[in-house]
Amino acid sequence: MKLIVKLSLALALFASCAQNEIRMTDEIRLGVKSDAYTRAAVNDIDGLVKVGDQIGVYGVNIGSSSKAVPAKTKWGSYTIKNICTTEITKKGVVNFGTGYNYPEGEHVRFFAYHPYAEIGTQGTDYLEESTETRAPLLHFTTDGTIDVMYADPVVGSQVDSGSKLLLFNHALTQMHFKLVDTNGILAGAKVKSIIFSAVNTASTLNIETGELGTWNTPANITLDLAKPLEVTAAGVAVEGNIMLQPGLSGFTLNVVTDNSTYSDVKIKPDKTATFEAGTSYEITLRFTDKKEIKSLVTIQPWIMAGYADNIIQ
Repeated sequence: MKLIVKLSLALALFASCAQNEIRMTDEIRLGVKSDAYTRAAVNDIDGLVKVGDQIGVYGVNIGSSSKAVPAKTKWGSYTIKNICTTEITKKGVVNFGTGYNYPEGEHVRFFAYHPYAEIGTQGTDYLEESTETRAPLLHFTTDGTIDVMYADPVVGSQVDSGSKLLLFNHALTQMHFKLVDTNGILAGAKVKSIIFSAVNTASTLNIETGELGTWNTPANITLDLAKPLEVTAAGVAVEGNIMLQPGLSGFTLNVVTDNSTYSDVKIKPDKTATFEAGTSYEITLRFTDKKEIKSLVTIQPWIMAGYADNIIQ
């Protein structure tokens, strides 16, 4: 009887050690979610690969993995604290350059944002430290080319250590352009640039909720053409796009050609009251006479890093 007890105890200890060893080697694995499609989501793996070394990640310990996952995040205890990724692979794997393991017995909630910033208290671009009840705030300044993003939070633990997939959302509104000269109004003149007048360029992003703070620091933002563009009756697409403050009812543009400037061109969304976050708009500018441009605004798939948004199977 004693032998059986001792043998049972030894087997129990062996099993316990084995289980602990397996759990302690459960590495945190994050990936990019690419099997769901919304206009607000980044599903373009090529675009994400291009910014794969510019994404900040948090892993916040949120309570015992033997209990239900808490609805709210209590900030302050971290497995990963504002680590910048080293790459996102073509297969959608997020790499850090070093491995991280799940803490034993803890749920971990993961957050990710772009562009990465160091924790600080001042400057044009920095990450404001969290409070117990509020996520860190990304203070950013945009020149119109920065794609500000945040990921839907995901939860993992040693008992649920499969790859956690991040679905990114765009925080800004995006605009790209098509130019049309139906009646030959430009008469050989070429378009050189499109200028947004007095748009706000600085705000904050809550990396958990995606909520944007107060906008400020107005400035002109220019979409410069690589070379002057000859506009045809069939229309030509302008390379590049601009990403700006969402929630506005309209913007004012100046369109500069070789020999003139079309000033105070108004653009407004057709189907919504404002230009919405996470939505990309194609702005068709039609030259109607020597002084006037008419605009048409339509919703289009988001363009990221030069690639159109696609459904990735």
